[in-house]
Amino acid sequence: MARKNIAFPQVLKNAEMKSVAIIYWNHTEYFTCESAHPGFTSWNGEEESPYDPFNELEMCLGNGYKFVHTPACYDKDNERIAELEAQIETMQEKCPEGGCLVVS
Repeated sequence: MARKNIAFPQVLKNAEMKSVAIIYWNHTEYFTCESAHPGFTSWNGEEESPYDPFNELEMCLGNGYKFVHTPACYDKDNERIAELEAQIETMQEKCPEGGCLVVS
């Protein structure tokens, strides 16, 4: 996968773990339900291990995540991103753990 051909944010989903990862240029947000640490986690790197969105993408793909969509400069994709963000916001507000996914 050529790094220059990837646009961010990227939204990935792991159906088995009922998890969603949104990878931005400067951080990644994980929304998990069935994992060791359910809820919301934001990762933006550490001193010993600086954040790299391409490494996060490769790690997620290696852990069973699949692309939800591929962002591009189209209104349709921007609308889909807004829908996903609204769904995640609702999920955080309604889940006692702060991040359970509701599979429709």
